[in-house]
Amino acid sequence: MIDHSFSRLAQSNRFKHSSQSLWRSFLLISILGVSFVPCDSIRNALAMPTAEKVFHLLDLPEDTKLKILKGEIVNWTTSRASDRELVVGLVVLVKKRPEDLAESFRQVTEFKVIDSVKAYGQITGTGNLEDFAGLVLQPNGIEEANAFLNAEPGGNLNLAKNEIAAFQALKSQLEASNQSKKQVEESLKSMLFARYQAYRGKGLAGIAPYDRGDGEQLSPGQELTLATNESKVLRKTIPLFYKILLNYPAIDAKGFEDRFYWVNIEVFRRPTLILMHNMLLFIEGAYVASERHYYASHEYNNLQTVAGALPVEEGTVLIYVYRISTDYIGGFGSSIKDAAARAIMGPIVENLFKTIRDRVEKD
Repeated sequence: MIDHSFSRLAQSNRFKHSSQSLWRSFLLISILGVSFVPCDSIRNALAMPTAEKVFHLLDLPEDTKLKILKGEIVNWTTSRASDRELVVGLVVLVKKRPEDLAESFRQVTEFKVIDSVKAYGQITGTGNLEDFAGLVLQPNGIEEANAFLNAEPGGNLNLAKNEIAAFQALKSQLEASNQSKKQVEESLKSMLFARYQAYRGKGLAGIAPYDRGDGEQLSPGQELTLATNESKVLRKTIPLFYKILLNYPAIDAKGFEDRFYWVNIEVFRRPTLILMHNMLLFIEGAYVASERHYYASHEYNNLQTVAGALPVEEGTVLIYVYRISTDYIGGFGSSIKDAAARAIMGPIVENLFKTIRDRVEKD
């Protein structure tokens, strides 16, 4: 999508500042609208394991286990799904039960105070264009509208072949003016609504690929499938949720909740339009949640987080794994990508965990 050298990427204060704002926004909106109300019958279904058993599943070294038992937040490394993917994993032990963490998550992740979120809206049921009524290109909306009108395969916008053609056709009907922005916004509402309907109807298989030019297509659906398949610990601990992530909307599970949103987040003084699917499952006394961005207009291709709260004898083990696919660093070695992931995303996730840990242990 965008060809940058890693050295330029890593050394750019503008990238670091804006990216951290972006990651913070993602983390803070991941809890939107999800209701944490565990069921007693599910909670008591199985005896709780020890923290040691969970650490064994994560294949953590002894010194790392000791740090977690002392209340430290530690990085957890796991495999990546592709050369384009950045991965950050964190683990912390909290001396509370999973159901006692709900309000703390809500307080820490208050959506309304996130400056970089310019607008958002929930999409319900089969959806309609009215669900996107609040969508406005901001900041610098006229420039962004012109970017869509001048979209080409392989450019810096994530668009399918037919979507590019639609904007090119719209350009031929318009003169460069403020009115163009409004027309582009209306076209974007229709485009996002169509993508929502396709995903809600067919899941990962329904996500239209991005046209990268010269016959090359990038499939968010395939990338999200690969990312889910790399979630080996999830597959071992909560296989039902693993299957839900792969097979949505073909699911049949008690304790499952999900909601859909569109979001406009400012990145590099540009509006980034996102389609988001939040999923949550209560099972066997634990809860596991995922935030999936199955469309993003620029800067990255797709995103999926998996956060689990697993009850253990000592309290609750919180596990957070963050996977994002971006063409910014495609082709670079794993050590470079690990450094980028930790430098950009790690401090934000760690700060969230620290705030939650400190808050719940005061109560």
